[in-house]
Amino acid sequence: MLDQEGKYEAFQQDVQKLKGKPWSKIHNRPMSALSIAAQLAPKFFPEEFPDADAFRNLSLTEGRSEKERVRDMLDILRQKSGKEYIIFVLDEVGQYVASRQNLILNLDGLARNLKEIGESKVWLFATAQQTLTEDNPRAQLNAPELYRLNARFPIQIDLEADDIREICYRRLLGKSEAGQTKLGALFDGSGQKLRLCTKLQDTSYYDSQLDKKDFINLYPFLPHHFQILLELLGRLAKTSGGIGLRSAIKIVQDVLIDPIGLREGQKPLADMDLGQLANTTTIYDGLKKEIERSFRNVVGAVSKAKQSFGHDSIEVSVAKSIAILQILNNLPATEGNIAALMHVSVDAEPLLEPVQAALKKLEAEHAIPLSRKDGQYRFLSDAILTIEQEKRALPVRESDRKNALNNRIRELFLPRPTARIKGDRNVPSGSRPCTAVKA
Repeated sequence: MLDQEGKYEAFQQDVQKLKGKPWSKIHNRPMSALSIAAQLAPKFFPEEFPDADAFRNLSLTEGRSEKERVRDMLDILRQKSGKEYIIFVLDEVGQYVASRQNLILNLDGLARNLKEIGESKVWLFATAQQTLTEDNPRAQLNAPELYRLNARFPIQIDLEADDIREICYRRLLGKSEAGQTKLGALFDGSGQKLRLCTKLQDTSYYDSQLDKKDFINLYPFLPHHFQILLELLGRLAKTSGGIGLRSAIKIVQDVLIDPIGLREGQKPLADMDLGQLANTTTIYDGLKKEIERSFRNVVGAVSKAKQSFGHDSIEVSVAKSIAILQILNNLPATEGNIAALMHVSVDAEPLLEPVQAALKKLEAEHAIPLSRKDGQYRFLSDAILTIEQEKRALPVRESDRKNALNNRIRELFLPRPTARIKGDRNVPSGSRPCTAVKA
């Protein structure tokens, strides 16, 4: 009413005089706002409210339609902005409406009214973790009935992982012309060495190919860092339901500039010398809180490595890299891959030998539940660690060892070869132990 009759500015001035605070600081506190409105209502609308009690005792049930509310909303926006065209942006609609049909129908009605009343001058943008036409099990909060909104959003844009990577480097990793020139010269001098040191093995899922353009665009990250980061967020979302999980853009921003979690004397990545790279250690530090909620055993193993070797040791960096690879579960945690993902700077020497030495120390430390199988490393959970310890404690007699070996050898000759004699008789072969004869 104040706004429609042109009295809103005068009301704000009176509130400032009355309370010493602007109305914008008070109106969201119901008790304070009601008291102020009751005091000033008789001044601005004496016919409706002859005294303050008339406002306090007011009981009103609004019977206006949704179309009328939308029309009033658009009128207020146009009056405030002086603009004819309006855009509404609803972020993460899928998580809000989820599978609740009443909220889906409310959004459907809002979109319909904006279209009819706005006459193509009012647009509604909505974002979601899944498309409207499919039930996506990878979505953080699955909403299988979003297809009901399909007719209300005729223009649909699907963002893939590559699009997210492009958004990250355009929004967060842009470089000046001088910076691009320096990075180009750095790649020309050390690019081949960097390719060799960061080459991943035994995987076709993560692309470790590197060219000059990608290096300049994504620095201080490498292309496979983004793939690992997005895949890691997906794994964490499945275990936590997406609750409290930051976006890839936010994590990249935190890794670059956020001082929280840094040790004394440590700089954020954006303030380090030119040539320094992000790696699995950086990603682990940036996602530690989210990882701890879903994978306590790997965080516990890394903490034990810190206690044994110190925060700044290469053993701890190796432990963090193993933790990342164990959560991903689609990239072998081999010595070569760990060394490639830990590479710290463009012109640094290969880390394979230091990583191999650190892995031996981690294996030798009994407090750290590290296991190696088929050349791959992983941290054991408490339950599996207990079983392994019980298994090691069992005594094995030499006769049992020989029997197990003989049984495995017999299995190699099953079924036993046979020979047919004179076309009508099958003669099976046999086996017996023999002793070695010295020449």
